[in-house]
Amino acid sequence: RVHVAVSRHIAAIAKSTAKNDENDAWWLAWLTHEGRLPEVDVPAKVYLESRIAVRERIRAVQRRTKAAVQLRAHLAAVGEVLPTVSLETIGAKEFVEEVLERTPRLRAMAMRQCLARMAEGEKEVEMWEEEMKQLEKRLPDVKTLQKHIPGVGKILATTIVAEFADIRRFECPKAAGRYTG
Repeated sequence: RVHVAVSRHIAAIAKSTAKNDENDAWWLAWLTHEGRLPEVDVPAKVYLESRIAVRERIRAVQRRTKAAVQLRAHLAAVGEVLPTVSLETIGAKEFVEEVLERTPRLRAMAMRQCLARMAEGEKEVEMWEEEMKQLEKRLPDVKTLQKHIPGVGKILATTIVAEFADIRRFECPKAAGRYTG
């Protein structure tokens, strides 16, 4: 079995004046023998896979949002303000198409690129959410979080479980809070 130690939690090694590999090895062996070696928590593969899906979804949402902000900036540059909060409504889409027809060629090209990036970002978000749904089936804690915390949906619950891995490893809620930074 391989042990991965948290070196900053091993005072005997960290504060040693006689720092060498032989002394470090002796202390590591002794602490392991006594069962007092502070080890790094290495999450199971399903948690690591979930983290990839969660983080890639976040990046896709950020790219989609950046494209939407750029589109709004282009609209503002031609003196137009979107009549709705969301760019996804039929009215907003019709408005943007109408503005595109009377916008100078290069500005219209830039706006179309923003729309294309937004559509691409939306497809990517949907793809990662589908992956998260598949992984959710292997993470029973997702349903537990949804059941016990009002307002936590599948995406947020999967994100929490992926980032925390086995939440039972924390001895108290404060320890879980410290883990988040």
